Amino acid sequence: MVVSGENLCVLLPRVHPNGAAAQFRVLREEDGIIARFFANTAREHLMLLSGPWATKRSGGEVQLVHLNGPEDVVFRAKELHGALAIQFRHPLSAYQAFGIALSLVHHAQVQAQQMQQQAQAQAGAQSQPSSEPVAAAPAAAPSYAQASVGMHRV
Repeated sequence: MVVSGENLCVLLPRVHPNGAAAQFRVLREEDGIIARFFANTAREHLMLLSGPWATKRSGGEVQLVHLNGPEDVVFRAKELHGALAIQFRHPLSAYQAFGIALSLVHHAQVQAQQMQQQAQAQAGAQSQPSSEPVAAAPAAAPSYAQASVGMHRV
């Protein structure tokens, strides 16, 4: 999973309707799915999901579409009552959807910690006189930074 600004991209092995998934035996760095994706090899065995990264401004919802297939939403996650509720459908397996959900929660926790450290650094800088301007407050982290995960296949 890669978060770049407001966008989220996920690269996964493709799951076929019968439940079989592409297997990648990584013996060398160039055997991994990221290296194969950028080398434009084995793309028929990979799926790329993309969507906006959820923030409190977007209601904390993530919707991922399958970019190398029909551009329908295949994964949706939203905070509901302190839990991260997710919905997913083919071509994602339950295992892949759960992995994405865990990645979202982990990323939100890291983002919340970084924001807290920045706020503490700014508070420390403001308590000492300085002629340098103080940076603006960072954007709010997703509120599911400490959420549990519930799943539902649609």
